[in-house]
Amino acid sequence: MARVFTINLPATSFVPEAGTNAAKFVNHTASNIPRTVLAFSDSSNDYTAISQAFEWPDEYADGTVKAVIYWYGRNTSGTVVWEISVEAETPGAAGATIDMEDASGFGSVNQQSSTANGTEGEVTAQEVTLSNLDSPAVAKGNHVRIKLTRNADDTSVPDNFSGDAYVPLVVIYEVAT
Repeated sequence: MARVFTINLPATSFVPEAGTNAAKFVNHTASNIPRTVLAFSDSSNDYTAISQAFEWPDEYADGTVKAVIYWYGRNTSGTVVWEISVEAETPGAAGATIDMEDASGFGSVNQQSSTANGTEGEVTAQEVTLSNLDSPAVAKGNHVRIKLTRNADDTSVPDNFSGDAYVPLVVIYEVAT
């Protein structure tokens, strides 16, 4: 599938939300090479991380935008409930929506359940369509942040993956039409 643009957000481009319910940074080391990931707990609370701001690409053609959440765990079965939302601001605009001291400018949540692939430590790629880019409006040149949450206590779509879900990478892209 051809893409208009691709934005790679490694785990280190996110900041765990302040408070006790935040995702945590974890280093998984193999052959003395650290691999930094975000660990999202299976607690009954929501665990969140927010990306650093980045500029929305000039190539954006107002098409379908998707996110791919790459994750793995030590368990081989079960489902994780992911939520992803977007915050956007036009730099220098009056009434800009991003208050860098507040996370209240995020749009509605795009939720997707993702089933473990059956192999411990093997990465699962979960695609999510970002269907809410009109509120807040996302446009070329905007400053954008992504909020990623594991909703371990969702009652409509149960998260039953036991243990931490580790996220090394989130990719945002626009589908070419």
